Amino acid sequence: MGTNMQPRQDARPRDGVIGPHPTSQRRFAPVLAVSASALLALSACSGSGGTGESAPAMSPSSSSGTSSMASESSTGTTGSTASASASSTAGSSTPAGGRTSLEDAAQTALDEVPGSTLTSIETESDGDAWEVQVVTDDGTEHEIDISMSDGTVIGQPVTKNEDAQDKKKHQDRVAAAKLDYKEAAEKLRDAVPNARIVELNLDTERGTTVWEGDLVDDGGTKHAVAVDAASGKVVKNAVDSDD
Repeated sequence: MGTNMQPRQDARPRDGVIGPHPTSQRRFAPVLAVSASALLALSACSGSGGTGESAPAMSPSSSSGTSSMASESSTGTTGSTASASASSTAGSSTPAGGRTSLEDAAQTALDEVPGSTLTSIETESDGDAWEVQVVTDDGTEHEIDISMSDGTVIGQPVTKNEDAQDKKKHQDRVAAAKLDYKEAAEKLRDAVPNARIVELNLDTERGTTVWEGDLVDDGGTKHAVAVDAASGKVVKNAVDSDD
């Protein structure tokens, strides 16, 4: 015959093993690529907790700011504690050295006899107590001893047994005094700076009602000062040579 016939090539390998046809390989290649992309997307979603968004990382400046805030909070707490401690110390009725101040002793005595007015306060000879005298509206005088070490009342107030004339004298002095014991004490301290008041009395001198006080300075020198109880003017300031 005149037509050339090409022998058909058998697709089966000669070794008897059947392999994928070249056309089938071309068909499956795109499918494999799509599957790989899908797996990568699923993996990313799983890593972000299924939300599709990555959790924001804390920057160094944010971390530093948080540490700074914690440090400032701690410092503030320490400052508050120190402030509270200082306030408590300042409000104590017993100052450094274990001595109750004149003002604290006076106030304790006044609280012990309600409605009274202080007319005298002085340290006792042994220095262990303040001896305070207060007068009620009827002119009756009461004496109270206050511990120098802890500011407490020693024993009970003692009521003086005085006649009507003495009571009238107390009433007149109290009425004439425009300065109370606190203001008088400040006048004495201004007159003799850095001195300690050991005695303060409301008295009458040459017809004038005065607050008389004795003070001891750092060198142990005793000073006698008198202040007009009405005007607040210092009418006497001298070194007291009497023992």
